[in-house]
Amino acid sequence: MCITMSQVGSSNTDEEHPSSQLDAVDKSGCTALHRAVSLNHDKVAELLLRKGANPNLADEDGQTPLHLICKRSHDDDFAKKFFEITDGNNQPVDIDAVENSGLTPLHWAMYNKHKNLAKLLLKRGANPYLVDEDGQTALHILCMHWDDDELAANLLLGTGAASNPDDESILWQGSNKVLTAVYHCSSKFSSWFEEYETKVLQILCYVLMLIIIYLLSLVINNKKNSIKI
Repeated sequence: MCITMSQVGSSNTDEEHPSSQLDAVDKSGCTALHRAVSLNHDKVAELLLRKGANPNLADEDGQTPLHLICKRSHDDDFAKKFFEITDGNNQPVDIDAVENSGLTPLHWAMYNKHKNLAKLLLKRGANPYLVDEDGQTALHILCMHWDDDELAANLLLGTGAASNPDDESILWQGSNKVLTAVYHCSSKFSSWFEEYETKVLQILCYVLMLIIIYLLSLVINNKKNSIKI
């Protein structure tokens, strides 16, 4: 039986729903919250969250609702509402949840160039040093797809990477991964510059040839004028 949105918002929704109903999964391991988030049905997602839907359940690909928020095509404010509701429900969100391919929500935010979302994740304590199955950190992704000094600085500083700033082991591991990312980005820039340099040299040679032709024409015209005199 189909129901209308007005019925969804009726007094029946004020009753507590068993978690088994809210968090029921389909054949892909997706909950209703997964589907609502991935289809940009934000109002429905908010309703599910307020009723206690689990924000940390993963589908068959290991993706949580937060992964799906970061995979969306637009960088909106829904993530703020997501955290606002879960905080109000005292439901800690696994901000560094890792899907089957090793990607975290921060990785996806970086891939999709969601700057505001990436900054929010970092502010909430996302670890920028985690690597995917290819060994790439969020900084690798930034260097390959972005040109943003501010966000790069946030990642290099490891904003929110360690809950305890005195935890040298975490910071040391993060520093090693940052250095690796910087090396990777430097190599990529070098190869790009070589290609760019070749094109520039070709253009300079063409311009130089035009200048030489122009000077030769001046010399020839001068000789013609001197012969006439």
